This record gives sequence, C-alpha cells and structure tokens, in this order.
Amino acid sequence: MRKNSLTSTKGLLELLILNIIGSHSASVQEMLNALDKVDFKVSSGTLYPLLLHMRKTGYLHKGLEQMDEGGLTYCFTLTENGRHRSKFLKKELHQINSMIQRTKVD
Repeated sequence: MRKNSLTSTKGLLELLILNIIGSHSASVQEMLNALDKVDFKVSSGTLYPLLLHMRKTGYLHKGLEQMDEGGLTYCFTLTENGRHRSKFLKKELHQINSMIQRTKVD
C-alpha cells in the first residue's frame, strides 16, 4: 500500500468525501451531516485542511452556490482528477477487503 492510501484515517476520509460529492456538489455542512449519518465523527477543523489539500491536488473545485434560504455558500464538486482518484481508492478498498477475507481463519 502507498502512503496516504486507505490504510490511514485521512485516506478513508478522502474516499468518503469523494463519494459524498461524486454525484452532486456539497457544502462543508452537508459533508459533515453525511459523515455523521454513517457515524464517522469528524470536526470542521479536520475537514477544512483536507478539502484545501484536495483542491490543491486537483480533485475538487470550490464555487459559490445559492442556498434555499437565499444566501450563498461554498460548495465543492469533483474534477475529472477527483473522479479518477475516487475510482483508485475504491479499487484499493476492494483489495483491502480481499486481503481481509483471505486472512480469515475458519
């Protein structure tokens, strides 16, 4: 496994974020709510630096969107590089699951 892969909490959080915004844009609050629903507890203080890193590496795009309440909020969408990264991490997750299954003792 490579550094910054799914063998770290950061790698898992990266995959979860890519998955959350895979089909539509999402604000930080929407991401935190989605993570909370699956019992993955993370603070905005942890999420913001990761989102900045993912933007700098070209996985995410950040833009302003109109909220239902009338205000504006920053939302994130996947770039083409982000879609490739998501596929790569999902493949890596499949390999990890396969290793776990093969090491199972009956």
